[in-house]
Amino acid sequence: MAYQTENTIDKRIARVAKAINLEEGDRVPFAPKIGMAYGPLAGIDSYEALNDQRLMLPGVKRLLTTCELDLYWRPAGYPINVMETLGTNAVRWPGATWNLPLTSGFQLVDETYVHEDEYDELIQDPSRFFMTKVYPRRHRKLAGLAKMNFTNVIEFGHYTGMAAFADPEVRSALITLMHAGDEAVKYLEAVQQLDDLALELQTPLCSIIGQDAPYDMWADGLRG
Repeated sequence: MAYQTENTIDKRIARVAKAINLEEGDRVPFAPKIGMAYGPLAGIDSYEALNDQRLMLPGVKRLLTTCELDLYWRPAGYPINVMETLGTNAVRWPGATWNLPLTSGFQLVDETYVHEDEYDELIQDPSRFFMTKVYPRRHRKLAGLAKMNFTNVIEFGHYTGMAAFADPEVRSALITLMHAGDEAVKYLEAVQQLDDLALELQTPLCSIIGQDAPYDMWADGLRG
């Protein structure tokens, strides 16, 4: 049976749209950013919530039916199953890996992933720089990507360049990426279940995709 409420999804969308357009609506939209609050509301700790997002379903239902938010914010997007697979250094999460209490939140590690003498290299080919420099530095199990080299792409160089894939560290990194892909699919499927529940409860989805402010992306994510 569908969730019954006079505060329907259409009314909430219209209310938020009016606020965005600086128009007066029936009331001010109520759309707090929740973070990891769905976990405690579901009776689980932070480790459980970040490791299997489906366990937050009762918390999402409890909050959205009790407070009737005008927008549904997804929980924090740092899935432990993906980070464990990659050997992530850039984030620390609750549990045995970083010896943090199961009830603690995640912590972003302040490190430098682009050095002062690498700006020109980054600007010249950002995709290659991220693949061979940033990702190996952020995830220890991707260290082999630093050995990837696609500069010889003309004629016979294209074929001999495949020799890079014979390196054990490169192969290990590629296998890690495949396993991380499997775990990422599990995470996305769990997130979709949370989204579906929010819509069932007449709550519009907020910030399905997004982009950091340029300064934050640079200062917080790359330079430390």
